[in-house]
Amino acid sequence: MRLARYFAVALAAFLLLCAVAALAVPLLVQQVVLDRVGEVLGRAVSIERTRFNPFKLKLTAEGVRVAEQDPAGDFITVRALMADLSLASVVRLAPVIEALRIEAPVVRLQRTAPSQFNFSDIVERLSRSAAQSDPEGPPMKFSLRDVELTDGEIRIDDKLLEQMHRVSDLRLGIPFISNIDDAAATPVEPLLTAMIDGSPVEIRGTSLPFSESRETSLAIRLQGLELASYPRLSPVPLAFSLPKGRLSSELEVRFAQQAGGRQLQIGGSVQIDDLQLDGVDRPRLLLARRIALGIANVEPLANRFALDGLDVDGLAIDLARGRDGELSLVRAFSAGPASQRQPPVAGPAASGREDAATATTRARAGGGSATAPSIEWSVRRTALRDGRVVWRDETVAPSVVLDQHGISIDLGAVGNRQEAPAAAKLSFKQGGVSSLSWEGRLDLARSRAAGALDAEVASIAPYLPYVAPFLPARLETGAIGM
Repeated sequence: MRLARYFAVALAAFLLLCAVAALAVPLLVQQVVLDRVGEVLGRAVSIERTRFNPFKLKLTAEGVRVAEQDPAGDFITVRALMADLSLASVVRLAPVIEALRIEAPVVRLQRTAPSQFNFSDIVERLSRSAAQSDPEGPPMKFSLRDVELTDGEIRIDDKLLEQMHRVSDLRLGIPFISNIDDAAATPVEPLLTAMIDGSPVEIRGTSLPFSESRETSLAIRLQGLELASYPRLSPVPLAFSLPKGRLSSELEVRFAQQAGGRQLQIGGSVQIDDLQLDGVDRPRLLLARRIALGIANVEPLANRFALDGLDVDGLAIDLARGRDGELSLVRAFSAGPASQRQPPVAGPAASGREDAATATTRARAGGGSATAPSIEWSVRRTALRDGRVVWRDETVAPSVVLDQHGISIDLGAVGNRQEAPAAAKLSFKQGGVSSLSWEGRLDLARSRAAGALDAEVASIAPYLPYVAPFLPARLETGAIGM
């Protein structure tokens, strides 16, 4: 009888404690946590409804909102946030969450100036807070399991360029992440999927973010991203635009931090379809049906670039040389229109300044060493099909227009350190009946080439403006064969 009484008292105390927790935890979140978060961010933070289930240790927050600087606007909204808490938090003296689910978060980003965003004030506040904290102090311990974000959305309003971008169907999954000592060596395996302006992207990976090596591996898959609007995001003015072009990629990125320095390795493939590049004063400067690049191993921090293959189909280039001698492609890839570019400074003084700047840059990049690793590059295979180059030259009179079409190139393994000459083939047609083909071997490392040339020039008339000033007689017609 006494035992039953003790059990009843214990049960009543437990139920009372649960009832108190069910009321106190939501009140604590509303009155303390939100105020603290709002103080850190400098924004108004609110929750429409908070519930706590003491039997399941489950905390649910609905209608989470972070306001803009103007409290009437929304910066971040979350339909629901659910966290399964753990009693291990008491033992660990650190937050331990068994499951975290975030439903329908929406982030609204705005760019109002070249380096000004609607979250710039938050970044400044957090930076000041970090500068005032003790950098040598131990980081806060935590443990998260089964993190899941669903139906996320990021809306980007670029008021500077009057453009809108949208990341939709955002999903993020992280099975486990923790910096608690006995779990810090467990790999984090994130999965991110989304639609960027209607194009799917998927990122999978493994990482050891709390280990000394920071070893990380990511698989990035992008399908058919439209490139037309992205050149306008460049912080410097560009002299070209991309009316068309779709980017797809399947990349493997690996990063590690060791005593000898940082290592970054990239492999996989990149493809651009239906590309069109326009110059400021010349449309359709470059066209390509397909450009496919296979990446064997690229280590940008070590200046090593090993490409598996380059396949180009349907490349068409409108290459013009103006009266000033500048090539249209050079003009298009210069930093902005010609009127905004500064002419190069000639002379020994300029050369000295350039050498000093280069040495300083190399010293910073190499951690104090003035010698940066030399560039090493190689391409195992190159193929071009159905190419075309239209050459327009206004530096001679009369001006010259040459149409090279049906261009085909096959090239074996080449590079700046290739050990043996590579097999090479080149062929194209000029105008209606002229043609040229060459087959041989090419050694770029030693700047050597050898092979057999077969050419037939049905008419020399298109080339006369180049040679006429040097001839003692006037040449009207002619043909060349070899």
